Amino acid sequence: TVRQLAVKPDDPDVVIATASEGASSCGEAKCSILLRTDNGGATWSSMVPSTAKTATDIDFCPSDPKVAIASVGSTLFRTDDGGASWEPAGLVGKRAQAVAVGGEGCLSTYAAVFDEGIYRSGDRGSTWSSVKKDTLADFAVTLDFDDISIDPDDDDHVLVATANGGYGTADGGETWRFVRGLGTLEVRTMAVSRASPAEAWLATWGAGTWKLDPTSSVWDRIPTGDLPLDKVSGLGIAGADENLVFAGNWRSSDGSKFTMTTLPTTVFGVSFDGTDANKIVAATQTGGVYRSGDGGGAWAPINGNLTPWATAQGNLIDVRAVLHLPKVTNGLLIGTNGKGIYRTTDGGTTWVQVAFDGLAVTCLAHSPTSDASFACVGTKGVARSMDGGATWAMASAGLPSLGAAGIFVDTDGHLYVGASAGVFRSTDDGDFWQAIGDPECAGPPLHSPVVIGTGASRTVLGATAGDGILAYPL
Repeated sequence: TVRQLAVKPDDPDVVIATASEGASSCGEAKCSILLRTDNGGATWSSMVPSTAKTATDIDFCPSDPKVAIASVGSTLFRTDDGGASWEPAGLVGKRAQAVAVGGEGCLSTYAAVFDEGIYRSGDRGSTWSSVKKDTLADFAVTLDFDDISIDPDDDDHVLVATANGGYGTADGGETWRFVRGLGTLEVRTMAVSRASPAEAWLATWGAGTWKLDPTSSVWDRIPTGDLPLDKVSGLGIAGADENLVFAGNWRSSDGSKFTMTTLPTTVFGVSFDGTDANKIVAATQTGGVYRSGDGGGAWAPINGNLTPWATAQGNLIDVRAVLHLPKVTNGLLIGTNGKGIYRTTDGGTTWVQVAFDGLAVTCLAHSPTSDASFACVGTKGVARSMDGGATWAMASAGLPSLGAAGIFVDTDGHLYVGASAGVFRSTDDGDFWQAIGDPECAGPPLHSPVVIGTGASRTVLGATAGDGILAYPL
């Protein structure tokens, strides 16, 4: 299996290939995993006898095409004659996923080693040192590299591509920064602060939690404390206190430093009591519904008469969304994975299934200007209740697809729903929906919409499953 091809910059007939071989065809010191052709591929020669079965990467020096570096098994090899001959270049015992060579005289070499970080040599590979990875490790739990590249004009400037996004250094690896604008983050959910409407948060699958700076309009990674660095399942921000933030199973009282809660299972969402932000209810994947009366310090289950049901993960009380009912004393709604919507009017002692048995309900919201409550219901679209969640009817007129993926209600009572063709808005409690943007130009699938800003400067943000965030000015 050919892993990579590298063409000699000044001679297209010379090509170096890295490859991998199966055990049955790869005997002792006979693995043909670094190959070279000097006649445009008509014939190939094995360059490095090796017992290793895989060579992963190769890179030519931009300032001298005769110099190249290759990762072969658990060591590196270097050529100074265009690949005609190769010599070991150190890092014995390290399996580099990506390599790069550059700098004055092609002296600088970088190697990215799985789950260890970046190594650097300034003497053609004779000696190596591990560059500081503290700030790189801030961005990813597992350092899994795809590529590495050196700036031809400054060998202290390096870019690396990882499973968690792209990162760069301007000081030879002493510090790293996330390369913005790549648009490859898989965003799981977003939330906006009601107290500070220009401030938004997002949770990703693979790159942790991010916060939008309302002054600079830049997304900043939050790598502090015990906050998970890779996968975050849900977000919640107290309506009256933008500093009380929940990111999955982690809690912050100042909007920056997070500590892990005592919740024993994955949290998909939280709901704050409208009269007291310290009264919080959490929806969890395997443990049902939990309540806190002290801002998230202590939690207790309020599953009452709820019993587990069959899910793909086993028999669980799998709750995906929760909502306080502002006009129903001790009233709560929960959206479940497979059992529709349940309602309680006694704070969780007794639950009644009110709609959509057999379907997943993944989001719940309430209008601040009417009696309407809303739900994202499986493949049916948006549902609406006008009596505090007791009865429900569909409200999907105008939606091109019935896969509702997140609802946001702004302070005017206008609804925004994510769908397979973009974000749609309703100004009449869901009687009719209209596309945000050009209705003749279907957008990508979007979910978890939020509205940031105030007045004429408001913007709708929609999350994608791998292309970051899209913004639509209102």
